[in-house]
Amino acid sequence: MSNRDSRSRAFETRLEKVKEEHKEELERQQRKWEFRYNNQDRRLKESEETIKSLRKKIRELKKEIKDG
Repeated sequence: MSNRDSRSRAFETRLEKVKEEHKEELERQQRKWEFRYNNQDRRLKESEETIKSLRKKIRELKKEIKDG
């Protein structure tokens, strides 16, 4: 076996390790952004529900003032 073969295998091993590290980093970033998106979506829905209930309460109070 020549030195070139062992160097070639070492390079391929190092290259596979770098590819794996990049893949892991990409997956980590995807999980982070999915969490942020889901968290933002949840907060948005909560805000919409709050606005809806407050509008309903305002209508009821206006009606009471008008009738009163």
